[in-house]
Amino acid sequence: MDRLISEMKREERSKAIEYLKTYRKLDENLHNSAPIDSVSYYATDKCLKYWDMAIKALQAIPSAEPKTGHWIIIDDCEYFIAKCSECGRREDSRMISLYPYCHCGAKMVDPQESEG
Repeated sequence: MDRLISEMKREERSKAIEYLKTYRKLDENLHNSAPIDSVSYYATDKCLKYWDMAIKALQAIPSAEPKTGHWIIIDDCEYFIAKCSECGRREDSRMISLYPYCHCGAKMVDPQESEG
């Protein structure tokens, strides 16, 4: 999911934010019309918090092109340890073989590709 969001174009991200704001407004209207002691009031209150979190998360994503990096092997054993060339995060080979992205959002490529 993080990779999908980080690869969104600025226009797509803006549309997604507007979509979330529209549904947040609908929940806000339900929240404001529900009696304070009702289940609907508390359910929509929680939903409003989740809408706000989703909107903030989308807004916080930088609009720059996705960065690329590569794994630098730092300990060569049965399950070798490597670190990300962008953020320095360390992972073992079992994890990096499953995911083509680091947690920092850098797409992991061959070292010759990231230099050029």
